[in-house]
Amino acid sequence: MAADFLEQVREAARAHSWITQVETHREGRVARARLRMKQSAFIDVYYNMETGSISFAYIERGKRRFGANNMKIGWHIHPFDEPGEHRPSPPLTIEEFLELLAQELAQRGKI
Repeated sequence: MAADFLEQVREAARAHSWITQVETHREGRVARARLRMKQSAFIDVYYNMETGSISFAYIERGKRRFGANNMKIGWHIHPFDEPGEHRPSPPLTIEEFLELLAQELAQRGKI
């Protein structure tokens, strides 16, 4: 259910102090969230209950820098700074995605 998915997103975001605000929106079977960060970056989260599509994207200066989703070709990651690539991945939860992102951001001195 979309409401349950959004609650998982909120709960996962609370575990990361670098996420400063969570905005959620639900329309029918689609749930969206935007997790705002201290710098001019955010994470977009998308879930379509009908298709099962899930997408996580880290956006910095208006461009996707890192992401993961299960659209079209199954679960895959768009690597940091090479977001056009598709690297196969096991399914990811929002918690797992945020942990991967935290590692990437920490390596780059962004958190």
